Order: sequence, then C-alpha cells, then structure tokens
Amino acid sequence: MELLYGTPIVLASYLFILFLAGLAVLVFGKRRQNYATWIIGILLVGLLAMVALGWSSLVEEGLHEKRWLTGWILPRDEPGAITVGVLQDPLGLTMVALATILSGIVLLNRGLLAKEPSPERYKAAFAISTVGVSISWIAMTPWLSFVGIGLAILGGFVSLGSRWDTDGEANVAMRFGWEKSWGLFLAVLGACILAGSRPPLDWANAESWAALPGSSDEIGAGLLAAGLFIQLQSFPLTGWIITSSGSPPVLRVVLNQVFPALAVFGVLIRLEPQLRSVGILPVFGWVALGSALFTIGSGFLQTQGRQGLSLWISAGFSVVFSTLAFSGQWVATAVLIGLVLGAAAFSIAVSAFDVKGPKGASNGTKSDWIKVACFAAVAAATGVLGFVSAGGILRWLAVWDSSALEFAAGFVFFLFVLHGWKLAWNAFRVKSISDASWFTISAPFVLIVLALGLVWTGTASGEAVFEAPDRLFASLFDILFGSSSARDRAGDGEALSSALWLLLGIQAVAFATAYWTSGRKLDLFQQAARTFPRFSAFLTSGYGVDRFGLWVLGIMRATGSFIDWAVGEQFAGRLGGTLAVRLIRNTAAAFTAADDKFSERLNATVLRVVQVPGKVFQLIQNGDVQWYLLFGIGSGMAMLLHFMRG
Repeated sequence: MELLYGTPIVLASYLFILFLAGLAVLVFGKRRQNYATWIIGILLVGLLAMVALGWSSLVEEGLHEKRWLTGWILPRDEPGAITVGVLQDPLGLTMVALATILSGIVLLNRGLLAKEPSPERYKAAFAISTVGVSISWIAMTPWLSFVGIGLAILGGFVSLGSRWDTDGEANVAMRFGWEKSWGLFLAVLGACILAGSRPPLDWANAESWAALPGSSDEIGAGLLAAGLFIQLQSFPLTGWIITSSGSPPVLRVVLNQVFPALAVFGVLIRLEPQLRSVGILPVFGWVALGSALFTIGSGFLQTQGRQGLSLWISAGFSVVFSTLAFSGQWVATAVLIGLVLGAAAFSIAVSAFDVKGPKGASNGTKSDWIKVACFAAVAAATGVLGFVSAGGILRWLAVWDSSALEFAAGFVFFLFVLHGWKLAWNAFRVKSISDASWFTISAPFVLIVLALGLVWTGTASGEAVFEAPDRLFASLFDILFGSSSARDRAGDGEALSSALWLLLGIQAVAFATAYWTSGRKLDLFQQAARTFPRFSAFLTSGYGVDRFGLWVLGIMRATGSFIDWAVGEQFAGRLGGTLAVRLIRNTAAAFTAADDKFSERLNATVLRVVQVPGKVFQLIQNGDVQWYLLFGIGSGMAMLLHFMRG
C-alpha cells in the first residue's frame, strides 16, 4: 500500500485541522490563554514539518510537482464543472513555509500581545490567515483559491474585531470587510464567466486556457484580474487604512495587509501566463503604477505613522503587481518576498516602541537597535543591493524600451523608495525608550536575514550583477520556476547595466531627500500639511473618495424622494389617480358585460351539442320497442350483405 505522507491531500487535510484549531481558540481560548498559544504553536511547527515532508517526497520521487484533482456535480472535463484541485510544488511549499514562519515569529512576541484585550482572537486570526495563504498557494482551481483568499480576509476581520467594544474599532473592521468583499466578488464573477465557457480552470496549466471564440475570455479574465487587483490596492478604497486603530502596527500590517496580499498573489503569480495570453496584464500594470502614485501622495502627508506605514506597504503591492505585469513571475516573486519580509520587520520594530520602559543603558540600546532594524527593513523592501528584491527591481527597470515609459516607472519607484526612507527617518527621530524583550528586538533581524539575496539567489548582491560573478551556490528560483527562469534572469547585459546605475541613483537620491525632508528636526512634509490644511486633508482622506461616495448616495436618495413625491403624491394622488380609477372602472364594466353575453352564448351552444346524443342514449336506455326493432333490422341487413359478398 502506497504511503500517503507528503501527498497533496495530506497537506490539505492538515490545513483543515489547523483551521478547526483556530476556530476552537476563537471560541474557547479566552479562558485558556496558555493552552491556545501551545495549540497554535505546535500546529504551526507541524505545518513546517508537513512542508519538509512534501519537499522531501518530491526529491525522492524525482518529481517537480504532485497533483490531486477531483470534480463535483459534473465530470472534470466538462464546462461548468466545479473542480477542486491541490498542487504540491516547490513554489507553493516555499510560500506556505514563509507564511508559517512569519506567523510563528509574531506569536512568539508575547509582549506585543500582552496588552491586547482579547489576545486569543489574534492567535485564532493567525491560524486562520495562515491556512488561507497556504490554500491559495497550493490551489489548482479558482474555487479553492477563493476559499483561501476568503480565509485570509476572515483572519484580518477577526483581528480587527478584537476591539469591538468601541465604535471606532468596529467601524474599521466593518470597512475592512466591506472593501475587501468587492474585489472578491468581482474575482468570483470573472471565474464563473470563464468556467461557463471552457473546461475547468487550472492555475498550473496554461494549456487549459486555450483560446476560445467569443469575448467571454477577455471579459472573464478582466473581471478576475480586476477583483484580485482591488484586493491589493488601498486607492480608491482607503477607508480602513486611513482610520486609526489601537492595535499594534505589526498585527495590523501582517494580518490585514501582508496575509491577504500573499493569498491574492498566490493566484496572480500562478495565473500570470494565462492572463498574459489574454493581453490584459499590461493595462493593469499601468493602473497599478497610477494607484501607487496616488497612494504614496496620500501617505506622505499622514500625521499618524501607522497610516503612513500602511499606505507605503499598499503602494509596494502596487509596484509588485506592476513587476508581474511587465517582467513575469520570478521577478514579482522576488520583489514580493523582499516587500513582505521588510514590511513585517518594520512593523515589528515600530511596535516595540509601544512597549514603554524607564531610562537605562539597556533600554537605550534596545531603542537604537530598533532604529537600525527600521532602516534595514526599508532596504529589504525597496531593493537595495544584497537583498532578494534587488534582482527583481533591476530587471523590472530594464524592460522599458521607451524613455518616457522608463521615466514614469522610475518616478513612481523613486517616490516609493522615498516614502520608505521617510518612514525610517521618522522612526530614527523617535525619543521614546523601549522596554521590549530582546527576542522582540531580534525578531526583525531574523526576517531581514531571510530577505537577503544570498538565501534565495545564491549571490551576495541578490543577483543584481550581470552574469552573477558573486554566485556561491545555485539559485532557489531555478527550483521554484524551473531552468527557464535562469535564462530569463540572465537578460541583456547592457540593459541590466543601465538599470543598475538607475537603481543605485534612485536609492541614493531618495535616501538623501528623505533625510533632508524628514530626518532633521523639522519634517518638511508635516510643515507642508500645516501650511496647506485643506489640500492636505484632501490627500490624507483618500482624495475625498468617501465624501464623493456619500455625495452620490445623497443624490440617489434625493432622486428617489423626488420620484416618490412626483409619482405618489402629484400624479397618483391627483390627475393620475383620477384617470387610473376611471380606467379601471370602465375596463371592469366592459369585461363584466362581455362575460355575461359570452356565458349565455356558450351555454346555448353546449346545450345544442349535447342534447341530441343525450336523447338518443336516453331512448335506448328506456327500452322503446321501436328502437329495438330499428337496431334489429339494421343488424340483420348488415349480416345479409356480409354473406352475399362471400
């Protein structure tokens, strides 16, 4: 009997157990806090073991992937079939391990959760979100992917709902759920349109997206991409991000931004060849750059550091989407890994500032290390040489063949880098003394080490140097994306050299500009916000999108009230009511008269038709002799004619 360990179905079953554990902690964890921590922690360690077993089984059997696919209601090869599939490959296993490590590092920082009113909800949220991210990366079909995205959103909603005792916190949670549901609805609608006209969708098989006649492919793929794109962006749905919350920044960033984005990119990165074949990716690539531009513009003038951090991370996801649209899978994956690890490290570092303590040599040293971690985290997220994101950013900048397009993309990326260094310099200016544990201080550096290019590419520069003269061992991306990624990463030497100088120039200018504007005693961005309060309020409120939405709703309500008054009171109550009553009465009278005449004629006709045969049968039944004689004579004549013919 073949062993089941290391198979996709076992991994999916284990994720289901982790999800049930998260629900149990959410319901019963308040009374058993220590048990809740141990249960979730042990299951997360077990998930890492499952990843290791899955990877070892692939190596032992010499396979690049394992699949488990089953159909529901209809056969798997028929259009409209609801098909569920699990894909176990190195890319999915790696991202599952990354999400698990991130959850474990945050949960081990008990000092960050100690002051929370309901810490068991955060523990449950991490379990649910980890399951959601994992399902999204191992799913082969859209329906299972949407379950993963939904669970990641649910985890963020549960975390925000831990402070529902106040109206402000409840408002943030409701806005988060409402804004995320729009994107998920559009993505599901697009997948349904695609599934209705073709065999079941398979994220891992580009051949299943063979071109079909008609425009359903473009419409369905466009809605699918638009829904996933909305999940990643803050603009124009910036309601929950710009609303203040009392949760630590690390919980808000990881549970409400990083994990939902990881789940969405689990679909987008696998779906990139299919969406590119339809031809819609470049359009969304430019839309992503525009969204990043508006998001950064709003983040520069935020007075609260938490909102500025959230907007910067959201703009980073726009940049990742643009790299996916213009440069492909492995480039986007490299930039995504750097951004996720850098954002998580930065959020842990700034959360440590909230753990106040008395002045002392030890606490002062802790604050200094926190500031160092903030700068290193921004470097990892923005593609500084030496980190995994550097090679991806470099090849993204090298794809532009037009000076105008290159300037536009480079300008947006410059603003993104400038915003990151601005946040780092703002953290550097913080004067508070932190009493966080040394584990909390060291946690950001663990994530920063994981973001080094040496870990992923085998090169000290993050594969940002042409022909990689600094390579120490084989790149992990060769395993994740196959040998073809090596040819893609090689690229054009001249273009990569120009892009390298551009990347170095952007980083240097952005770092210096951030110091000049935010690193000194006076923050020029905050000074500009105070100088132009109305314009600043317009930008920081999300460009008035909420007000515009309320204005549109007000117009709709006013229009409805006017129509109700005009039709209900003026037309129906006066002239319209009189005419309607007369029309109804005359119509009813006409139908009544016609019914009487029709009934009389119908009764007479039926009587004539039925009366003659009725009398005949009545005479036969009464036994009249004449009729018997008539029937007898007729029968005799019939018999006589029969024998005469014979």
